[in-house]
Amino acid sequence: VITCHACGTDLMDRWANHINGAMRLIELRGSKQLETPAGLELFSQIRIQIAISNIFYKRYSSQIMIQLSKVARTYHDRKSQVTDSFYDIITRVGDLSAMISDSVPNSSSSNPALFIQKALHLDADLVAWAMSIDPTWHYTVVKASPVSINDDGQIYHNIYGDTYHMYRTLGLASLWNNYRLIRIMLRKIIGSTCKSKLKQGYCPETRSTIAQGIIIIQQMAEGVCASVPYHFASDEIAVGGLMRLIWPLFVASDCIESEPKMKKWILQTLDRIGYTTGIQQAFMMSKLARAGDSYSVTQELYKEDKMG
Repeated sequence: VITCHACGTDLMDRWANHINGAMRLIELRGSKQLETPAGLELFSQIRIQIAISNIFYKRYSSQIMIQLSKVARTYHDRKSQVTDSFYDIITRVGDLSAMISDSVPNSSSSNPALFIQKALHLDADLVAWAMSIDPTWHYTVVKASPVSINDDGQIYHNIYGDTYHMYRTLGLASLWNNYRLIRIMLRKIIGSTCKSKLKQGYCPETRSTIAQGIIIIQQMAEGVCASVPYHFASDEIAVGGLMRLIWPLFVASDCIESEPKMKKWILQTLDRIGYTTGIQQAFMMSKLARAGDSYSVTQELYKEDKMG
């Protein structure tokens, strides 16, 4: 248990240091980096990871990054501005996470009902964003159930359930998985805050919100699983593509809402990514998820603190 916790803490610290270093470099480069297609693409990818890390670590968004994003928007074509709108929502989720973390118990800054309302509005914004996306950015749901055999002779099903998703590009697959990842994180924030509100008295509406969140988290986790076959089948995707799967898979497995069958499949998939690519992070995430209650990233990040 101590070993798993130490490894998990070290992994999270290294990830945080990597993200912070990338953010500082982007801020130093300023708007000039946005003048080339390569610089604009790199900025657009990294800023999403920075915004996601802000949710994890309950930090407010960098104003420099927000200003650079406004400049980047002027270089994007109309279709690419879909990612700008997505980024705007993620930054608001991160700011809400930081606001909840900064709230003082039993004071005017601690208002679970208000936090829940804001979070539900953000979740609705995410749904509206997904529904507004151009059809060319959508994915195809395919019915199938192939089976393959692992090197150790054990049966491994390439597909969780009886459907999987096909995407036009790796970028779109990552975009949709980030959407699912954010909704899982946001719904866990809502669930944690609802539990704090229930301590103040029974509320059927709050319990209904928790129940709805469980269903949504399950749906988002299933969506992440459904994206896996594409990453293994596409000729476009190599190590970098499979690496983008690791965090969404881990967060999907690291939820109490995930079914045991799903969690087992995700762990097998993380191991498969590790064996296929040699990426040690995949093995580490699988190890952390298997450790269960000894170390849980999402439970640690969204534990009921400061509002009890």
